[in-house]
Amino acid sequence: MTLTEQQLNQIITARDAMNHNLCVRGQRRLWNASTMLTRGVSFEDFVRHGVTVAWLLDTGNPYAISLVEKVLGVQIDG
Repeated sequence: MTLTEQQLNQIITARDAMNHNLCVRGQRRLWNASTMLTRGVSFEDFVRHGVTVAWLLDTGNPYAISLVEKVLGVQIDG
């Protein structure tokens, strides 16, 4: 599925992840495991401000893609 510009610019936060039963402890572990993947965005910034759907998809991380799919209610084509 091709996402719209509005969907790509939507902000996803740690609260969104928790609302979809993804625990914060696991989020932090994943975030801290790969500073290269998170490109200088700290976990605290993610919690406070969130990141865009486009940013999450650009990581290529399966967890991030799954989070986008859950929040947007869409299936992202591989």
